[in-house]
Amino acid sequence: MKRILLLTLFLLMGAWVFAINVAHVPPDGYTIGVPSEFRLEVIQGWEDITGARIIYRPVGQKKWFDEDMTPEVPSGPWMTVSLPMIKNAPQGVEYYFDFTLNTGNVETLPIVNPTASAFVIQNNVKRGSKSQAFVKLNDEPTADVKDGYVLVISYFDIAEQVDPNSIKLFIDGIDVTEQATISGNALLYRDEKAKPGSLSAFVTAHMLDGTNVYSDTWLTDIVSSGKKQILPIDVRGNFNVVTNAYGYDADSNAPIPKTENDAATYLDLYGKYGILDMQTNLYVSSLERENRQPVNRYTIGLQVPMLDVFLGDYSPSFTPFTMSNKNLRGLFTKFDTKFFGLQWAHGEMVRDTKGTIIDATNTPRNTGTFRQEAIAARMRFGTEDGFSLGFNGVRNRDIISSLDTSQYSYRLSTDPAADTVYTAYAQDNIVFSIDAKLNLPAQNVSLGIEGAGSMHNKNTLDGPMTQEEIEEYLGRTLPFDPSDYSSLFVINKNIEPFEPGLSNIAWKAYYRAFILNNLFNISYSQIGSSFNATSTNYMQNDNTLLSITDQYNYKQYLFLTGGYTRTEDNLSGHRFETNTYDSWFVQSIVRIPRYPYFKAAYFSNVGKNTINNDVTEAVDFTPYTRNSNSLSLGMGYNFVQIPYVPTQLDITWRAGGDDSSSNDVLTYDNVNSGINFSLTNKYTTIPLKTQIAFSSNNQELKLSNNAENSNFNIMLHADYMLWENKLKPYMQYRNVSLGGDQQAQSYSYYICGLEAYPIKDMTISTSLTLKNYQNDDVQNVDYGSTTWRLSLNQRF
Repeated sequence: MKRILLLTLFLLMGAWVFAINVAHVPPDGYTIGVPSEFRLEVIQGWEDITGARIIYRPVGQKKWFDEDMTPEVPSGPWMTVSLPMIKNAPQGVEYYFDFTLNTGNVETLPIVNPTASAFVIQNNVKRGSKSQAFVKLNDEPTADVKDGYVLVISYFDIAEQVDPNSIKLFIDGIDVTEQATISGNALLYRDEKAKPGSLSAFVTAHMLDGTNVYSDTWLTDIVSSGKKQILPIDVRGNFNVVTNAYGYDADSNAPIPKTENDAATYLDLYGKYGILDMQTNLYVSSLERENRQPVNRYTIGLQVPMLDVFLGDYSPSFTPFTMSNKNLRGLFTKFDTKFFGLQWAHGEMVRDTKGTIIDATNTPRNTGTFRQEAIAARMRFGTEDGFSLGFNGVRNRDIISSLDTSQYSYRLSTDPAADTVYTAYAQDNIVFSIDAKLNLPAQNVSLGIEGAGSMHNKNTLDGPMTQEEIEEYLGRTLPFDPSDYSSLFVINKNIEPFEPGLSNIAWKAYYRAFILNNLFNISYSQIGSSFNATSTNYMQNDNTLLSITDQYNYKQYLFLTGGYTRTEDNLSGHRFETNTYDSWFVQSIVRIPRYPYFKAAYFSNVGKNTINNDVTEAVDFTPYTRNSNSLSLGMGYNFVQIPYVPTQLDITWRAGGDDSSSNDVLTYDNVNSGINFSLTNKYTTIPLKTQIAFSSNNQELKLSNNAENSNFNIMLHADYMLWENKLKPYMQYRNVSLGGDQQAQSYSYYICGLEAYPIKDMTISTSLTLKNYQNDDVQNVDYGSTTWRLSLNQRF
């Protein structure tokens, strides 16, 4: 049993250090009016991911948008997402990914500072190199709507070297060359019906020497002089409705997890009126239940220079040790100036619920969850681009009055003197922290440190202790009565430890620098054994963590990432052993346009323990060493040279192993290998797209009579565009087969669907999925399920 617990701890720590390893090759670009597909490969940690998103925006815009990613095959390793048709992104589209893990933590790709080091793609028509020979002759940044939009471009310097028939003009990414006049060494375009708003323009051309060039992107604001707009607010967003219906057909002993039918609608609405930015985010689901934690989300936000106000559901991020990545239903405000900032959050973090449990006598008893209130505040002094000092405070409190006494306690008998048994406990948690940051933009350097202290009361039902009780308990007098501050925090014997010390402290320091295209990050943190922060996600207590990462990229040709992490527990010295884990990884992608791309990754994790002689005897200590490593090599190529059938290929090979020894004796030794293959064909003569993807994985258990386990996954997909890209039917088949010395099982999926684009910016899709599970070794556990899905998406 002890070995199992140690193995579980090793796996959890390894996952926590570098939970996932993900590879992504950016697409060549995007095409105006066509959905853009993005794919990534999860090399390690597929089972730890509970959700993934792509977060994107046109370069230069303030607002980020996001779309959920979906597994291409249920067991991995690819995830895909199709972005809505991008209307206008003059400077390109930048994006990054975030992943929610089963621990509640969130990781990103790129790993460090993703908003500053985001991936960037350009319009597909911008091929070759930028040329300054295209000159805009009318330099006015604005134009009146009554005068129309006029664009005059000269290319005098390259008039003799350019193919005049290849010159194309794009307005907001749309080819309008046929409406332009091209003569000699100039281009003229006029739109008498231009509408108010921002217009972008650029030119592409093919040179006589075989190269391609494109111009700068010119922006012009079309303004209205006296003409009143129908709606004086710039509005954008999307509206979605999704429904799912499920059916089941199972054998008598089938362990099938049945899912109830569900429907959801969500609205993301963003508006701008002068200096005021507004947003409304609504999510309403049929899975919402009054006696469960909320599923629905309601957010209203208002932003003006220096002030943000959000009502409803919001996830404020103060600091890593105080409040971050937790939903709060209430009020969040942020007052921000160059030299001073103030943030405030107040609301409900946990809803009160009621339930029952079965006690040791097999008797049902009432229990529940107290409603939890969270209050947080932050003050910042100094500038964000210089030196700043922040003070933070967070209090989380379970509201005892949110549940009736009978819901969380009972007496062992009807005797009034009988003992009371509690089935739920109300808790208090309070955290204070100070953080300092120094940003040196000229040197591309950032330094920071945060120190935090917490107190956590595991049971406030007993109420606060009086001053006399505390003095008697401590054996000394106090200058104040702690019970006077019970409205802030309840002090009683359920605080661990009762007297705060170093175990209640957590601190973290980091250094970041961007030097020669290297984004370098080093951080170190210590978290005391009694430190608790309820408004943050999972933290490993009694632990130190050193992390060093480096991200290097050369334009869009080379991406290189590496990192080293060392964790060590037993910071307090109270445990009988200390566990140390050393992990490092390196990952690279080389991608040269029109040539194959290559990718490689290596991951290593080593864990071991050492005895704490102050706590235990050597005879009770079992030393262990555990190793795990994996290597992946891959390549891909976009075969544009194949006539009529441009093809995209991706192949990845993986190998690795994990072993463990106790007292220098091997306890397990496993060898893993696998291959992933993906082939996508997009036909040019007909609007057909086909895709084949499969993965094969094998595991050899060398200490179990060379037992082997294997799984094989395959996916076949085809879609066809009809009626001038208004209708897209598709079919898909997926199969997951498990074999070897484990039970022979298979999961088969048959999917047929239809996507329609009836009007501008609207997508209606429906699909029917048939799933069959078959077990060849165990009888009466086979089952089948049917899922029907209908969705509507309207962008505006």
